[in-house]
Amino acid sequence: MRLYLRCLFCFLLVSEASVPLRAQVLDSLSAEDDVPRELSFPLNASGTRYIKASLSAQVWARFNQSNPGTLVFGQPRNSTFDIGIRRVRIRIMSQLTERVFIYAQLGQASLNRVSPRQVSPFFQDVVTEFTVLHRWLTLGGGLTSWGGFARLTSASISTFTTLDTPVFCQPTINALDQSMRKYSLYAKGKLKKLDYRLAISDPFPIQTANGQYDPVISPAAHFAPQPPHKQYSTYWSYQFLDEESNQTPYFRGSYLGAKRVFNLGLGTQWQHDAMWQLADNGRDTLRTAMWLWAADAYLDLPTHRGEALTAYAGYYHYDLGNYYLRSLGIMNPANGVNPAQQSLNGAGNAFPLIGTGSSVYLQAAYLLRPKLFSTLGTLQPYADLIRARYDALRDPMLSYNVGVNWLIRGFEARITLNYQNRPVFRLEERTVKQRRGAVVLQYQIII
Repeated sequence: MRLYLRCLFCFLLVSEASVPLRAQVLDSLSAEDDVPRELSFPLNASGTRYIKASLSAQVWARFNQSNPGTLVFGQPRNSTFDIGIRRVRIRIMSQLTERVFIYAQLGQASLNRVSPRQVSPFFQDVVTEFTVLHRWLTLGGGLTSWGGFARLTSASISTFTTLDTPVFCQPTINALDQSMRKYSLYAKGKLKKLDYRLAISDPFPIQTANGQYDPVISPAAHFAPQPPHKQYSTYWSYQFLDEESNQTPYFRGSYLGAKRVFNLGLGTQWQHDAMWQLADNGRDTLRTAMWLWAADAYLDLPTHRGEALTAYAGYYHYDLGNYYLRSLGIMNPANGVNPAQQSLNGAGNAFPLIGTGSSVYLQAAYLLRPKLFSTLGTLQPYADLIRARYDALRDPMLSYNVGVNWLIRGFEARITLNYQNRPVFRLEERTVKQRRGAVVLQYQIII
């Protein structure tokens, strides 16, 4: 039966039934470069009903100055050079009717030589939607990041202006969620210039988070092991100039001069009794709510000769309980640390990114004129900075990135060179001892 179905499918592809599909592919080829613009199959003559697919990959080559005491499979390493897959994604979406939309995304992330082998891809998103009132109200549900409370908590992974998303703005990543996705019901829409989203979510239990569950209660707050309560999130953005699409939850990093965008946003996220810690008497258990909120501004403006300025500023305030602090190392090149030499950061490239307190994030990029290198595209230099005051640290946490995107074909084919500088905190004093850096070369392709 399976063989019969496969043969039938192949026959349909080469038969007259596939003529519209072949025509669509041929029409998408430009006379200039003969490259398909989009993997799309129309379901009606006007193209308003469709099935679309895309594939993307980000490959890293990286040199990292290791944190003190770093071990790689038991061997001390002052520095590391590694090659890895930062992300790979397959996306499928379909507008079945004027009101019915479905979106799914499959992939993996942060795979390098210290990762387990043959790690299976998993669903990042599975979303079904129904439009109730045209652009004003759409209801949906599934595994999704519509519960984001700031622009960067639901950022488009393929159009980052910088090398990578600033992970500090995703404070529950892989603890109460799966790469910032949760099983959610949501509402979204546009009220003239006001774009909104509201979500109620089922957080993942901390016990199923790899390496995040600590059964020992302490004076410093951690995620509680009890069955999690529902999580409530919202984000509102006033779009002063051009409107942005809200078909998926992901905000673009840059429009590369194609739009004039200026937005102001405000959002929050709350969960009852998400945290636990020892009370001041050292005996009782204290349970507290998690409350996160952010205010941000986003600007993307074309200037002259096809150049464009992109900028973002955000203020984030996290209440995760007394002295909550979490270090993260993106695609960490190390897997151990010598206890006699370790810092507060941990192994490899980790540093304290998330904690109870406030942080400011600034980002700016400038797109140079199109076809700066003729058929090989143009450049987009950028820089960003995070400054945070966390209760568990005596010194501010300050980290920055500087880099440049070589946009060979926009974001569809780009090479990024990035330098990151991060602080290293003393284990006991919790003050900055020194700083470490990392250089990353990324190649991204999107089909």
